[in-house]
Amino acid sequence: MSDGARKAVVRDLPPTLPAEVFWNAVEPWVRTEPESARTAKHTSYVQGKRAEQPGVWDTPSVAYIEFLTPALLLAFATHFHGHIFRDSKGHDFVAFVDVALIQSCARWAPTTYERYKGAVEHAPEYKAFVASLEAPPAKPTPDKPSDKAEAPATTPLVEYMRQKQQPPEALTKGRHDAPKTPRPTKASKPKKDKAARAPPKSAPAPRITILTKPPSSSHA
Repeated sequence: MSDGARKAVVRDLPPTLPAEVFWNAVEPWVRTEPESARTAKHTSYVQGKRAEQPGVWDTPSVAYIEFLTPALLLAFATHFHGHIFRDSKGHDFVAFVDVALIQSCARWAPTTYERYKGAVEHAPEYKAFVASLEAPPAKPTPDKPSDKAEAPATTPLVEYMRQKQQPPEALTKGRHDAPKTPRPTKASKPKKDKAARAPPKSAPAPRITILTKPPSSSHA
């Protein structure tokens, strides 16, 4: 057993052994209260399970004990190691006491709980809440009618459902009665004068007359 070890584990306990029976059996060495006779700081018991199918091993129960001093752990291991438990079927289970490989334990500080016990009654938020419950209910004030009537809320989906519920005649009539919007027409372009588009006529070319000289007659 290592020096300074204070946490022990008890293995190979009967799977159907209740926790109360085990703690009564180890009471001479394991006591968590009263404070004057306390020997252990933390205890834990894990209940085992009997195998339901043949050929399957039972899950034994296990107990974890953290003593105040290593001497108390040594005294417990000396007296309780090899203790025999016998179940209703006559099967014997030999308890095996060993030092736990992991010495850390879950810490539970009762002083922390005691410090906050009953503190909620003195909190100002809780007092205000209790006062609001005990106060008489306030009279409801009548709502003032609004000057403007609120327009009923509508959505495109609601409008679609309303149109769908109308008879086909109403829908056809509504289409014909709807004002027709004039289609946009192309703006007429101003016509240009053909005379303006025609190229300017040039001045008439002067007539040229070619005068030919008659051939001279030779006199013999």
